[in-house]
Amino acid sequence: MSSWDENYDLHAKKRKNQALLNAKKEEQTLAEVYEMIRDASSKETARAIQDSESPTALDQKRIIRLLVRKGWSKNEITYECQRIFGNDVLIKPEKLEDDRMPISKYKRFIMFSIFGAYYLLRKAKQGQMKTALKNAKAVSQNLNQQDKLKTTEHQKIVEEAESLNHLKEDVFKKLHMK
Repeated sequence: MSSWDENYDLHAKKRKNQALLNAKKEEQTLAEVYEMIRDASSKETARAIQDSESPTALDQKRIIRLLVRKGWSKNEITYECQRIFGNDVLIKPEKLEDDRMPISKYKRFIMFSIFGAYYLLRKAKQGQMKTALKNAKAVSQNLNQQDKLKTTEHQKIVEEAESLNHLKEDVFKKLHMK
């Protein structure tokens, strides 16, 4: 046997094994989806399509088999069934795969930890913060006093300028000039 024949046989075995794995995975996905989806024509809210042989259930099974063969995930198949047959066909939402990002799975824990650490650090520095607040208040009071002095000085200058303008106007009136 040549090396080409050996490679061909090896690849054929790999393809056969891969096909068997894919078939098992498809069967498992079919079984899981059949358990999650309700027969859309049934009056019972908990009757899964795996137990039903109504025309609607057969249509649902056909669509699900087609989508599984195309390689769709459980979530995608479920969303498609909800789109076609209505939102109430999902009877076991806990079996859906959690496709959120890892950080969003633990968002509450992370937020609680961050705010907890912030609160503890704030309490630890509270003694330092009190003195800093007192200093800041003293500085702001000094700035307010300086602002008041500046505004009073500014008002005095404006008043002097206005009185000078009145004097000029009086002088021009007496001299009959404009």
